[in-house]
Amino acid sequence: MRYAKRFGLVYLLLAVVVGVAAGTTINLVGGGGRSRSPWSQWKPSAPAELRPKEIANRVATAYRLRNGRRLVDVVTGDPFQSVITEVATPAIGAGFGRDTPVYDPSRMRMFVLCGQGKNCSVPGTPSVERTLLLHREAVELALYTFKYVDTDGVVEFLPGTASTRPNLAFFFRRSEVRPFLSHPLRSTLPQALRSRSAERVDRLALTHMYRFELQQAQAGGGLLLLDRG
Repeated sequence: MRYAKRFGLVYLLLAVVVGVAAGTTINLVGGGGRSRSPWSQWKPSAPAELRPKEIANRVATAYRLRNGRRLVDVVTGDPFQSVITEVATPAIGAGFGRDTPVYDPSRMRMFVLCGQGKNCSVPGTPSVERTLLLHREAVELALYTFKYVDTDGVVEFLPGTASTRPNLAFFFRRSEVRPFLSHPLRSTLPQALRSRSAERVDRLALTHMYRFELQQAQAGGGLLLLDRG
């Protein structure tokens, strides 16, 4: 995997040194011309098993910093050394228990959003605009995946900061975003970042934000805990 070394360093708690700082002004690259698709201007053409990677590359290419670099790289899969065998979402403050919802990771698609900086951070000065754009990118990635990939859930591991390792992720379930899959994508994702529609997209992202932690599953393998607390 092209970015496996970088992710491995981040999640094994080793330092990553980045020598070039990026600009902080964001450019959202528009798509191509009119398409035949009624839901989106673009749709993946790869075989079903390769569509997540094609979608990840397409979405990542559309979001760029002023210097032309991608806002983040988007890579399919999870960033851990252990194989994830269970995904759980305990109630706030409850911890993992008998009543905790548990999901089958084989019915999910996972992505890592990683900037060029230390801990997968996005280089440059953080800003509200940049955060809004990152959240918009995450929502677009999830919606494309649900529309064109057979999956029940999408987990997206978010960048850390220069001083903090990644510990946040978005977790979307198909049942929660189903209404957005029956309307054109452009009606959900406005071009302008400062608008009521953009605020709704940001709220959609934030309502699906979790802290993540990988633990040992009782039956072996990795238990991915997604906690609201």
